[in-house]
Amino acid sequence: MDLSPGYGYSGIVIAMLGDLHPVGVVLAAFFFSAVTVGSQTMSRVTGVPSYISEVIQGLALIVMLVALLMTEYRVRVIRSGRVPDAGEGG
Repeated sequence: MDLSPGYGYSGIVIAMLGDLHPVGVVLAAFFFSAVTVGSQTMSRVTGVPSYISEVIQGLALIVMLVALLMTEYRVRVIRSGRVPDAGEGG
């Protein structure tokens, strides 16, 4: 017996993409609905599996989480190959 068609998972991902802001959540929900409907239409017309929408949605979440990680924790790339000393300003 299937209790949920995945609305909880989609809701959590949409809330994360919308940054828990009402306008952002609405925009993320429109994005997810467009990707889902588009993949179903593409599946009917071209025969591409409709699961591609889940892959796109997962990639969107991963990209958003990586961007959040880079901005929140100020991850910097060191190009010279050496680690700056504790006293140096980076």
